[in-house]
Amino acid sequence: MLPTLLRTCLTTCRKVRLHKIESCSYSTYSNIREYFYHIDVHGQLFLEDTKPKNFTTCFKDKRFLDFFFQRLRVNDTGRNEQYPYVSPCGKELNYILSEDAPIVFSDLDGEQLVWAGDKRFLFHPEKILVSSTSGRIYHPSPKTLNNKTKHAEMALLKSSLVLTKFAEHLDLENRSFFWNGNTYPIQISEHL
Repeated sequence: MLPTLLRTCLTTCRKVRLHKIESCSYSTYSNIREYFYHIDVHGQLFLEDTKPKNFTTCFKDKRFLDFFFQRLRVNDTGRNEQYPYVSPCGKELNYILSEDAPIVFSDLDGEQLVWAGDKRFLFHPEKILVSSTSGRIYHPSPKTLNNKTKHAEMALLKSSLVLTKFAEHLDLENRSFFWNGNTYPIQISEHL
């Protein structure tokens, strides 16, 4: 009988794996299959070779996305170092390159930020941070990746989330955020 993790991986990833084999180059190293992914600033996951990268070509299955992102970690394999993250799945290593932070919050449900497919993380309004260079807004990540990249502990708030749920509460001129009757100072970072 297969170990639970491998069985889950095989059933969750089967459809995706078959698609990858038919449509994307991959390599084999010591009986480990390697695949290459891209995460855009909207948190959409694509096979690296996918063209064009848009909503119709990204992965949408919430169960798969939860599975994939739950296993996200720093790439310490010594291989494909241009991909700072990896999501292991049985005998597969899924290497990941992100346009910005590898974790992007896509929605707010009550007081819970939504990421991956349907994973939840408590929103902390006092901890939002704005990049002085890009103007993008960040929140502490649900996963501490502890690597040397600038996004080790921060997740990006998707622009549509900021526009629909947070814009009217932001006062960037006074560097404050008004939420549920409280005003919080906004931190500005030159490092993101």
